[in-house]
Parts: sequence; C-alpha cells; structure tokens
Amino acid sequence: MKIDIITRELFLKKLDLNKRDFHANYFAMYSTWLDGITTDPMLMNVPIDDHLVHRGDGIFEALKVSAGRIYLFKEHLDRLEVSAKMVSLNLPLSRSNLELAIIKTVRAAQNSDCGIRIFVSRGPGGFGPSPYESVASQLYVVVTRLKPFDPEKYKKGAIVGISQVPMKEAFQATVKSCNYLNNVLMKKEAVDKGWDFPINISPEGFLGEGATENIGFVSAHGELLIPSFKYTLKGTTLVRLLELAQKLVAGGKLKAIKEVDITFEQAALCKEAMMFGTTIGVVPVVQINGKILSDGKPGPLARELLQMHEADLMNGASVN
Repeated sequence: MKIDIITRELFLKKLDLNKRDFHANYFAMYSTWLDGITTDPMLMNVPIDDHLVHRGDGIFEALKVSAGRIYLFKEHLDRLEVSAKMVSLNLPLSRSNLELAIIKTVRAAQNSDCGIRIFVSRGPGGFGPSPYESVASQLYVVVTRLKPFDPEKYKKGAIVGISQVPMKEAFQATVKSCNYLNNVLMKKEAVDKGWDFPINISPEGFLGEGATENIGFVSAHGELLIPSFKYTLKGTTLVRLLELAQKLVAGGKLKAIKEVDITFEQAALCKEAMMFGTTIGVVPVVQINGKILSDGKPGPLARELLQMHEADLMNGASVN
C-alpha cells in the first residue's frame, strides 16, 4: 500500500479529489479559528485536536431558515447560552457579534430556505480530556440544505418505536451537548427497524424523547400531554407550539396542556400523538410500538398545530 506524504500543495489537490455529491448541500461556514466565512465545502473543516472532535466537548444548536427568516432565533441562542453555562464553556463572541456572524453566514449561503448549525467547542490545543489544554473556545456556523421530511407522513402519519438504547441521565439529557452517541444509536435502530422515529424510555418506564425530536399525546379527555422535561431536552419548537396551543385551550379544542410522566401503556390509550422538531415542525403519529392509535389516521389537533406552526414560521428574524 502506497501512502503519500502530504504537502500543502498536495493537500489542496486531495481535497478536490474527495468531492462528493453531498457537498452540494453545504452552502457556507463561518469559523472563529479561521476568522472568516467560506463557501467552498472542501474548506469547511475543524482542527482534529479541537476537543469537539475527540471528546465531544462542545454544544450546538440547529435552526431553520424559511423565506429568509431565522425561526426562533432568539430562543435558540438563549438555549445555547444556557448550555454553555451548564458545561462551563465561554462563548467566543458577544451575543450581538454571534448574531451578526450567523446572519452574515446565511447571507453568504445565498439560500432563503436552509438549515443553520451552530457549534461552540472547547477549542484546539491537545488530545487529553482536560479542557484546560484548549487555547480558547471556538465558534463554527454551518449553513446547509434542509433535508425535507417525507410529505406523505404528514398526510398518513408516522410510525414510532420504543428504543432499547438507554436514556441519558438528567444532566446529559437537558444540555444540548455534542455528545450525541445515544441519539445516533437510536436513529440507527429506527432505520434498521423501519420506524420513522424512536422514543427512549426511562428506567422507571416513562417515555422520553426521540433522536432529535420531542413527542406529545392527546389524551382521551382532550389534554395535550408532554413527557416530563426531567428526562428530555426542552425543544424550542415544542416550547413555541405549547405557547400557540394555548389558543386551542381558550377555544375549547384542548382541555389543558400538561407536562407529565407517561408510560407506554398510558400513551397507547391516547387518541392522538405527534412529533415536534426544528426540521419537521409537527408530524402526526398513528402507531407507537405496534399499537395503532385511534383509527390509524392523523388526528385533527396534530393537523391544526402543524398549520399554526407553518404560519408562525413567517415571524422569524429576517437575514436581509
């Protein structure tokens, strides 16, 4: 086997040789380490000794841009700040400069409907576990094409399965860190078993969350039930939809909204279920772990919440 010694010149040539079709989905990246924005997917890199890479030592947020508006921009950055505080990580930019860097990266992407991923890392400086090896925290902002969820699932409903992957303990579950091994294994399990979404379960038997989504149920009494945030990440899309759903309570379409401990047996008696997420919005669920909910068709409240969500997308912060 021949192994090249890579020079700077050869390195750039090798980058171009490694271009793949999926690189067309990467529009722009901002990096504090390089102090700039690139629109060349082959230059969107992170130092190998950044603790984000070899320890998962960092935090992130995923946002959606619709018609040139960043949905729940403030809320995502608020949660980023909370996550940073929870893991004693200093943000490398002030809030105003962070917002500006994100907006400029979206503008450079030249795409009005896209996804934003914000990563804050401990930074490069060594390969050990000590965070004090790192020279300084870093910010990486990547703007990509949004992968649309199957539109048929909004009409026919999704299938959910109970995951065998252990639920994260409370601290890991409630901070949006880059340590997503459990989430990756849950998603793999779902794909392997033909589910649209997995849901984890606590040692006590209470339902939690999906790989990257929250779940909710409508009880036989007309209450919207959300699994306790003791075990789950408080999704920004879910939180916003709970605010919007207060209109349904006021209008008598929902009796109440409750955060509860809920078992699979209790969930199976509900008349509706739905998944919530940044990318998907609201997706109705018609089957959970083999149990058909109601008549096996998407329920009216899931459809109404989806419509409310789609209308609310236009309230995002403009990047223009």
